[in-house]
Amino acid sequence: MSADEGLRLDLTPNGRVLLEYLRCEGDVVLVQGHRASLKSSTSCDKLFVNAAQQPVGKDGVRRRRTYIVRNTFDELKRTTIKTWLTKFPESRYGQLKMEKPPVHRIRVADLDWEVIFLAIDREDDAKKLLSSEASDAWVNEFREVPRRVIEDLGAVVGRYPDPLHPFRPQILGDTNAPSADHWFAVMSGQATMPDNLGADERAAYEVPKGWYYFIQPQAMFEVLGDGNEVVEYRHNPEREGRRFVADAYFDRLLQGRPRSWIRVNILNKPGMLADGDAVYPRYREHVHKAERVLEPVEGHVIMAGLDFGRTPAAVFGQRVFGRWRILRELCAFGTSAAKFAPIVKAALAEWFPGHSWIIYGDPAGEDLAQADDISPFLMFAAAGLPVYPAPSNDPLIRRAALEGLLDEAPEGVPSFQVSPRCVRLNAALAGDYHYPRVKGTGREQTIPIKNAASHVAEACEYVIIGAGEGRALLTPAAPRRPVRPSVPPSRRGWERLRARSR
Repeated sequence: MSADEGLRLDLTPNGRVLLEYLRCEGDVVLVQGHRASLKSSTSCDKLFVNAAQQPVGKDGVRRRRTYIVRNTFDELKRTTIKTWLTKFPESRYGQLKMEKPPVHRIRVADLDWEVIFLAIDREDDAKKLLSSEASDAWVNEFREVPRRVIEDLGAVVGRYPDPLHPFRPQILGDTNAPSADHWFAVMSGQATMPDNLGADERAAYEVPKGWYYFIQPQAMFEVLGDGNEVVEYRHNPEREGRRFVADAYFDRLLQGRPRSWIRVNILNKPGMLADGDAVYPRYREHVHKAERVLEPVEGHVIMAGLDFGRTPAAVFGQRVFGRWRILRELCAFGTSAAKFAPIVKAALAEWFPGHSWIIYGDPAGEDLAQADDISPFLMFAAAGLPVYPAPSNDPLIRRAALEGLLDEAPEGVPSFQVSPRCVRLNAALAGDYHYPRVKGTGREQTIPIKNAASHVAEACEYVIIGAGEGRALLTPAAPRRPVRPSVPPSRRGWERLRARSR
């Protein structure tokens, strides 16, 4: 495949999926693959095809302007530009000037192609996205870039050189596998859509008109033993890019790597992206994530756990004959307890009609807010949801209780399983809830990082210890009653609570 004289590049297909990606003329075209799958190289090829086929202007020149975007300037220099210069060496295509931002002006035959490299962590570059004109764009490793960047680029491409007659105003994107709760994992059908979304939120996870995506085959396969443990990895004969990357490369990558890392980077499956040790290293997705959606079992109480704060979370499950079945999750962002309580109430009515239920929460939820003397527990009580304080909010006790369940498998059946519906909880337990590394040391800190994963994981911990798991870890204490609104802490606080709940 070639363009005009002087514009020649080796575009020999390196696999079926990459060929489909190369040929696709959609508005937004995304590809996901394992490490060294040649997806970034093929993105360069695709940009070249667009430039080489750009119609000639009245002055006899094909003018094209391309934006190439990465999440940080360091990654842009270290990986993206390095890949680009492998395809378009300066010895043939001219000097790439490391300006602010870097620019590669390629003038070959009748082509005048301006390639601009942008990092969204640099304020000047981010502003350029909103006020510029381009022909097309490429977002490298788009799992690390907010989706709004891709959407913002839609208003930029197709405006150069002639906005009245744009030629192939595409936005390209390539990435390794994202986290399990990433928007692309859901959009591409690799992860389940989160629960309790409104119509607008659900629409955001659907494939927009003009968007196309491609998933490359995995580099290797897992071979599992009788206990679902990995006994070996075998090479996939359908792996793309075999012409340039030997099998031995992946054999070396396996050495010393945890299964969560291998899943993302070699098996091309959504999973843990965190750099640090998982809080729950004994969680094994192939064991603890149920193969099918778990439904509530009649005659067994629904138990819920709550973690409060501005990013509250709730986890719903049942203990059936000694085994835990985690059925659903709820996560909110920038939401108070007063607003989260009716959401939880509606979820209980919709998901578990006819079931009795009990709710356990972070004991800190009993503390009164200094501003108005109203605690999260009272806010839930006002919504008709009495909450029992969990017996402890000591993180070591909570984690030990859940970790103990992960080790149990009486008669070969795990004592703890999570429904595939619980996208965020599965991702959290698989490693998104983790200990951050101390920069420059390679060691982990002793306190887990607080992020979206931590809240849903802690909600799960509260329901587990609230229901009595880990009793041996707790100091004996008298049973505690749920907080009810019958005796308000103060007239002022109670009046405010009533006003909020009307």
